[in-house]
Amino acid sequence: MYAGDLLKHSLLPLKGNLIVSATVAEENGRSLGVRTLLEQTLPDLELKPDYVVLGEPTGLGLYYGHDGWMEVEIHIRGANPFHVDDAAHSISRDLCDSAEASDRFAWVAQKPRYQNTSGGREAVIQTERRLTTSESANDLIRQLKHEAELVVHGSSSVAVEIALCQESQRMYTGKTTLVRQLVNAWSTDPFSPLVERARQSLSAGGCEVRPGKWELDRSGMGTAGGVLVKEFDLPTIGYGPGVEQQAHANDEYVETDKIAQAIYGTALIAHGLIGVPVFGWTSDEI
Repeated sequence: MYAGDLLKHSLLPLKGNLIVSATVAEENGRSLGVRTLLEQTLPDLELKPDYVVLGEPTGLGLYYGHDGWMEVEIHIRGANPFHVDDAAHSISRDLCDSAEASDRFAWVAQKPRYQNTSGGREAVIQTERRLTTSESANDLIRQLKHEAELVVHGSSSVAVEIALCQESQRMYTGKTTLVRQLVNAWSTDPFSPLVERARQSLSAGGCEVRPGKWELDRSGMGTAGGVLVKEFDLPTIGYGPGVEQQAHANDEYVETDKIAQAIYGTALIAHGLIGVPVFGWTSDEI
């Protein structure tokens, strides 16, 4: 917001629009606010963005992507309680045995939960996994189902179903919606015009240029980049104060001098993208 205000009062000429947006339902809503912004709000204003700069914490680094994350439930159902329990135990043990401590992209499973139903017995195993940019959530679910069925040796006495976890979210408007527990992995080409122009703009303004990616060391973390890049094909970068390890942690803080630097740097990036060339730049360079 302050970067936009800084550009507005700088009187530097602009040849494009700078849209400053603070969207809701980003954390538990998995970027529902961003989807509404791009599907409804901006089209109603006859605006279509070309680039996106996320103000997420990057420690003033120029970030261009991160891994994804998904959470699924494995349901094992059958009439015979012993068969269901044995199948659930075998699948859970297979997941734990196949997961290596050094493998960041292995399935991590919780202990099975059991309940009796009118039709017999059901076991539920909740498991999660990080995603790379080349992986598809649907493909991984199909693969996991195939492997789970192999573990139970194709027994006809139990049925195995796997699906993404969903959570009912009530918005501040009162609307209730189902949210999938999925954050898509994404990456913007580090040599793309967006990253190159952002890098040049920061450097020209005397700011440190430090490219990188978010590490997302805690389960469930993510940014709106997965939606912006994967669903709307919008080149996206991140630049902001604070460090991601502090985000949503106890005693979270941001150093005040970093906020001032982030305001200046964000304004530089925005002007580099939509500003009229100054100081010897030509229009062909923008």
